[in-house]
Amino acid sequence: MNNQTVATDPLDQVLTQVTLESGNEELSGLEPADIDALARGLWNWASGLPEGEQDVRILVDAVGASGPLGRSILEAAGPDMPFLVDSLLGECADQGFEVRTMFHPVVRLADGRMISVIQIHLPRLTEREADRLVKGARQTLEHTAQAVADFKPMKERMREEIRRLSLLEEPKHADTHEAVAFLEWLTKNHFVFLGCREYRFETDAEGRVLPEEPIMIEGSNLGLLRDEDLNVLSRDAEPLVLTPEIGELLEEPFPLIVAKSTLMSRIHRRVACDYVGVKKYDEQGRVNGEVRFLGLFTAEAYDETARSIPFIRRRVLKVIASSGATPGGHTEKAIANLLETWPRDELFQTNSKTLAPMIMGALHLIGRPRTRLFLRRDQFDRFVSAIVYVSREAYDTTLRERITEALLTAYNGKLIRFQPYFDTGPLARVHFQIAIDRNHPEPDVEALEAEITKLARTWDQALREAVIQADLDEAEGEGARAFIGAFNAAYREAFTPEEAMLDVAMMARLSANSPIVARAYQTPNEDPDKIRVKIYSRNGSIPLSRCVPVFEKMGLFAAFETGYPVRPGEKPVPDAPDVYWVHDLSMRSENGAPIDLDEVARRLEEAFVAVWSGYAENDGFNRLILAAGASWREAALIRTLCAYRRQTGLDQPQEVQEGALARYPALTRLLVDLFAVRFDPSKDLSLRQREQACREICDSIEVNLRDVSALADDQVLRRLTDLILGVQRTNFYQTTADGGPHSFVSLKIASRELREVPEPKPFREIFMSSPKVEGVHLRFGPVARGGLRWSDRAADYRTEVLGLVKAQQVKNAVIVPAGSKGGFYPKQLPDRSDRNAWFEGGRDAYKEFITSLLELTDNLIDGEVTHPADTVVWDGDDPYLVVAADKGTATFSDTANAISLEKDHWLGDAFASGGSAGYDHKKMGITARGAWEAVKRHFREMGKDIQTEPFTVIGVGDMSGDVFGNGMLLSPEIRLVAAFNHMHIFIDPDPVDSKKNLAERQRLFDLPQSSWEDYDTSLISKGGGVFARSAKSIELTDEIKALTGLNADTVTPDQLINALLKSQADLLWFGGIGTYVKADTETNAEVGDRANDAIRVGAHQLRVKVIGEGANLGVTQAARIEFALSGGRVNSDAIDNSAGVDSSDHEVNIKILAAEAIRLGNLEEDKRNALLADMTDDVAAHVLRHNYDQTAALTLAEATAKQDHEALERLMVHLESRGVLDRALEGLPDTGDMKVRADHGQSLSRPELAVLLAWSKITLFDDLVASDLPDDPYFEDVLRAYFPSPIDSYHEAMDNHRLKREIIATVLANRSLDMGGTIPVFRLREMTDTTDMAAIVRGLEAARVVLDFEGFQREVDALDNVVHADVQTDLRLLAAQAMSAAAAWFVTSMPKGTLQELVDATHAPLNEFKASLADIHTQFPAAQIERSTRTLMRRGAPEELARWASAMSLFAQGLVVVDLARETGEKVPVAGECFFQIGEALRLDRLRVTALDGLSKAGFWDRVAGRRLIVELVQTQADAARDALAAGGAAAWLSKHQDGRRDLLATLTELGREKAWSFAKFALAADAVRHFMKR
Repeated sequence: MNNQTVATDPLDQVLTQVTLESGNEELSGLEPADIDALARGLWNWASGLPEGEQDVRILVDAVGASGPLGRSILEAAGPDMPFLVDSLLGECADQGFEVRTMFHPVVRLADGRMISVIQIHLPRLTEREADRLVKGARQTLEHTAQAVADFKPMKERMREEIRRLSLLEEPKHADTHEAVAFLEWLTKNHFVFLGCREYRFETDAEGRVLPEEPIMIEGSNLGLLRDEDLNVLSRDAEPLVLTPEIGELLEEPFPLIVAKSTLMSRIHRRVACDYVGVKKYDEQGRVNGEVRFLGLFTAEAYDETARSIPFIRRRVLKVIASSGATPGGHTEKAIANLLETWPRDELFQTNSKTLAPMIMGALHLIGRPRTRLFLRRDQFDRFVSAIVYVSREAYDTTLRERITEALLTAYNGKLIRFQPYFDTGPLARVHFQIAIDRNHPEPDVEALEAEITKLARTWDQALREAVIQADLDEAEGEGARAFIGAFNAAYREAFTPEEAMLDVAMMARLSANSPIVARAYQTPNEDPDKIRVKIYSRNGSIPLSRCVPVFEKMGLFAAFETGYPVRPGEKPVPDAPDVYWVHDLSMRSENGAPIDLDEVARRLEEAFVAVWSGYAENDGFNRLILAAGASWREAALIRTLCAYRRQTGLDQPQEVQEGALARYPALTRLLVDLFAVRFDPSKDLSLRQREQACREICDSIEVNLRDVSALADDQVLRRLTDLILGVQRTNFYQTTADGGPHSFVSLKIASRELREVPEPKPFREIFMSSPKVEGVHLRFGPVARGGLRWSDRAADYRTEVLGLVKAQQVKNAVIVPAGSKGGFYPKQLPDRSDRNAWFEGGRDAYKEFITSLLELTDNLIDGEVTHPADTVVWDGDDPYLVVAADKGTATFSDTANAISLEKDHWLGDAFASGGSAGYDHKKMGITARGAWEAVKRHFREMGKDIQTEPFTVIGVGDMSGDVFGNGMLLSPEIRLVAAFNHMHIFIDPDPVDSKKNLAERQRLFDLPQSSWEDYDTSLISKGGGVFARSAKSIELTDEIKALTGLNADTVTPDQLINALLKSQADLLWFGGIGTYVKADTETNAEVGDRANDAIRVGAHQLRVKVIGEGANLGVTQAARIEFALSGGRVNSDAIDNSAGVDSSDHEVNIKILAAEAIRLGNLEEDKRNALLADMTDDVAAHVLRHNYDQTAALTLAEATAKQDHEALERLMVHLESRGVLDRALEGLPDTGDMKVRADHGQSLSRPELAVLLAWSKITLFDDLVASDLPDDPYFEDVLRAYFPSPIDSYHEAMDNHRLKREIIATVLANRSLDMGGTIPVFRLREMTDTTDMAAIVRGLEAARVVLDFEGFQREVDALDNVVHADVQTDLRLLAAQAMSAAAAWFVTSMPKGTLQELVDATHAPLNEFKASLADIHTQFPAAQIERSTRTLMRRGAPEELARWASAMSLFAQGLVVVDLARETGEKVPVAGECFFQIGEALRLDRLRVTALDGLSKAGFWDRVAGRRLIVELVQTQADAARDALAAGGAAAWLSKHQDGRRDLLATLTELGREKAWSFAKFALAADAVRHFMKR
């Protein structure tokens, strides 16, 4: 019944409901207009029926809106009531008519009546068929109406009988209570009442029922039985005169009779009605009548357990009791189970005496399965119930029909119904009901059973016997029996039962986890080069086109294949398929070589299953399985080794590798043995013993290589040997939790030990390969970090990653770890049309890649390094491995961390930065904010404050992106004139209302997903718009033409983007993926970004002032250099967007600290994430400070690049000598080019200086980590300052931090080089004649404290946008010079002692010197300070800061004075006054200043020597002051040396006649000073 809420008008209700129902119906051949017309016709007819009446009609040749429909339609209408639809459908089915479509609207009339209208579409009927159906349908509706009308009276009548039985005095019997309980159970929705009738019986004086006609009680008929011609039982079972036998049945003590009626129900279900008779008694308890209820047991009645149903439960207990089974024992449980599964109607109708032997007979079948027949005649002798047990394997439709025929013949009866039943046992049970008449024959039951047994004995009997005789355990036996009768005729024709038994054993090995297995075999007298393979599948038939290539790749030729479906009668295991498949292949060896079955069978079988199941790849390496005796896993190992070699870009194609290995199987076997000796943990060998064994195998390889004639083959085999020796670890021998191998092979390689791999060679790399994914992770130091990218470059993803890791190295110069980079290439992605499935396929590949990395990485457990299980380790401890997101993996960090946590890796969720429990780069905007520091500096140095002054921007990206989106929100003065991504082009030619535009960009950024298409175009200025890149052409407005310089009226999207990149703007902001600018000297192919070849421009074509690289690789390095040399402002992507990696590195180190604090009990684990979140702003501040300082260092380096040109050449030579710098790789000029640039007055550009700054930091970090400097207790504050508050308070955990030394070394290296760029630190090596970089940094750190460099730097930084940036640069340079001088003094004068000792010895005395300087310095230094101060003040510097900067060089000289005071015991002011007086009198101050100015244009070595002479002159001045103090003061000492002083001054005057000072003149002057001091 359809209770859908509908419209008020009846016709509208009909139409509405038909429309709704048509969505769920089969409507072939019907148009909507037809459905509508038929629905209207249905209601027009139904609405004309008299109120309360039912009727049916048939439209024999139904006509729709457009004509005859070729179908008949049965329509019914009348008051709504239960059972209408299923009863009418049952009538149609009973008459053999297929229902095509059915509609059943229920209409609510205005007076509240509910009318059912039913329309049933049928095939075209004949007139006779239609008449018969109308008659049957009307009778069905009549029966339904009768039953529904009397439902309540019938139910009430049963309640009356319940009350009557409950109050009976006689007979007082437990049966009465059980009968009452059963009747009550029926009333609780367990019985559909269809009819009721009461009889009175004639009895004699003794109360016995007389054989006379029972008397129907007038007025007792209800429901269907209102029709007195309808009988509950057949006429011969319900006679007018009760027979003595029926009388005896009625006199039995139980108050109820439960049986099947011979009346077939037209209502609800087309089955024989159930009959429940309630006996009536006289006062003495003798039967004198009966109330008969006709109906149907409900589905609930069949679903309940037998033991819970009154009446049946007594029967069950009696059967169990009669069995003698031990209570609670196995037998009792088995009997109980049989009773529960016994046909429920049989339980209702069979008394316990009849039922018990049947159940016991069935019980015996459990132990000895066989064919059995159990027969029961019903109590009224109307039908026979036959329960037949046959082999489950033997049972099929044919057998069932043959058994039916035997039963019908034996009883001369008619089949009423049959019902098969299958449980987990080996037998099938079929319940037959055979209608019989009074004169039916009485068959010989044993003979009938024997006949049925014979019928059930099929071809499978032999197999059955084989199964029974087979040595199988219980579970195996049960599974095997399921296959008896499962094989079809073709199979039985082809194979013997013995062969079938082998196949059954193989199919038993199939499971959901192993859906396919194989068996290799050879038949007797088989050709020696021939082999057969049977493939067993539980997942359907295997296409020949798929399986044959697998064997062909192994070196076999398939002659033929035949497939056989195997259909078990029941599931051998719960999850078994309906059909198994057995495929038989006959094959020959490709080269005609004989095949040794015993030798190859297992490898062949396992290899096929591995390839088919996706565990191994299907390629020519599988030929090694037959050719070289390799297992499929060993073939996978060779495949992985070869794949790595190909990824280096230097090796032969795969086909050449496969051929070489197959042609020389002995060498291939040696390679496998070499790998095993080196890495198989089951070989109980020390590393030394393994080395010796490897040498012996290598000697054998070398001998065998003499027989290799082809150079390409020799190269393949030699390089594989070299590679195996370079592998440090492998997962090849590791096992998973279930004991099987990993799905991938991974290798940890010491790349620098390999002879033939391209530069740069990583410190370590992990290469992995599986059928699903390949990947590589390159690491340039023991502590390294970098992103993992989803590569789409199958042939050279390692080359892609290697190119990226160069930039990562430079980028990571600011953080603790060295650079690393990883890339993975998924091999089995779903079609990209299903974006979600494609993406998840990539994630699955990423998971396997991550797992492969962790499986080869050490762990830390309680602070101790633990190596991976089943792994031979050649490279020592190596626990540090962190990763990050990159292209395609932005959302994968949580996935990586989940794997890390699952494996209890010591880094936990610090393994992959940027996860949900870390610092979200997009939310922080950290990458863009870091790059913005660079952009602001560029403009600030051009005299523009972009936070307060308007500037124009052209960008790459959109507002949904992290870097672009965040970047375009960082200034309220942004005028974004154009931007593009892969989908759209945004153009706003004159964005005057920056406030509204900023708000709109913010709105787009805040959306979960957005594109330029979401931009409110009403805010775009005239002539602009948002254009789809998919458009064929774009029409240009005058404004766009003016912006781009294009003259055409229409251009393609690519042409427009190309023009935009060449348009005039202040800033070009890169926030998206792609390389868009190249140098003139580069080709598009060299750029390696084919997708953007059409839009890429040359650097010389750019008309922007500044490039900001928030994203990687927007500009090639060569293009940056070209742009910078032509006057553009640009750093490099590594400098600009380093904040991302910096933030991630902070996250990792903070999480490591937090984990240790948790381990120590100082931090509660559940508070960690909140703590991380609270520190977000502090972390950002730390990171952005690095961006600020590093770009400032570049500015200082750029300011002195011209004068430092030779020093920069020397620096590059030094970095080359250390093996870290490859000028060609980094795009740096070689020595010859440097000379050419010097001749043209062209210094290194800012992008080039950025590379040198990075490598200088990297090498300085390496030097510091290798020294004991990070262990100096003084740097505990440095470590603490690295961490934000409040996590910096966990001192104990900080002391235990795994990377404590590396963090300190990183901070020291950064701030040493950020002080003044690359050259000042490098120059200190030459000034102090030392290579001990730790000593130099120690000196710089001491200078930092005593000169208060950080305080000075804060003062300078505060002048941003207050004074011109050039002033700040000059202030910093003055400070850097002073720092260098002070550091040099510490290195040479105080080479020993801790930093604290250095500071304690000099800090306070130097402050005393500073305080007294104004009183003690002489005229020349005073004038120098004053002149410098006034100059800086005129340029805007505050006086105090200008004076500080001007005096800082004298502060550095003050260290000499401090040392002088310490040695002489004089006070610092006294010693200082003497020092300055001597300098003034001997003109040494003037000499040093003059020489320094004069040497600024000298050659490199002249400048180096000159600086050393200057230091010597300062020390000479100090020595003279020491002598003077000992002699009573400067005046006395000078008086004593008056003649010598006169000669010295004369010499200096003579040398200074020409203002230009050369090194030679300065050397002569210094010699004159030395000569004077010796007198």
